[in-house]
Amino acid sequence: MEDYRIWIVIGGIVILFLILKYVLKKVTALIIVGLAIISLGSGMYILNIGPFKQSINVYELYNQFCDEENDNKCECIVNPMVVDFETRISEEKREAINNDKIKSFMEVSKSFKNILPKAKNCLLQRGAESEMTDFISEVFEIDMSTFTVDQIKNDLDSLMVK
Repeated sequence: MEDYRIWIVIGGIVILFLILKYVLKKVTALIIVGLAIISLGSGMYILNIGPFKQSINVYELYNQFCDEENDNKCECIVNPMVVDFETRISEEKREAINNDKIKSFMEVSKSFKNILPKAKNCLLQRGAESEMTDFISEVFEIDMSTFTVDQIKNDLDSLMVK
């Protein structure tokens, strides 16, 4: 009478072992894929390639666009971005943000989103609406032939954590 109980226990252990073997293969595969993605992202960040190839901060934008040739972009877009950045971020945190490519990009995106309506009006008053698409193409490296400025703003809104 007790023989069948031993066989049930042994059978249960074998089935449990087979299930664990299957599950562990899947979990191991997921862990390996996760580590590969993290390694790839880290490598791209360290080597400055892909989305990490450049660091964007408002002060670099100021140096790039605020000269005599880019007066409209400077006055209507970059200067308001610098003001927005400086009013939102304390002086202590600015340097740390500017040294971190990802945080810096996010803050530039937030500042751009915040000043976008005023910047569009400013460029419209100056008769230089096309400079907004030029600015977006240069800074964010987006092909503006397939997007409008409002679509970009909506995309930035969806990326921002509020």
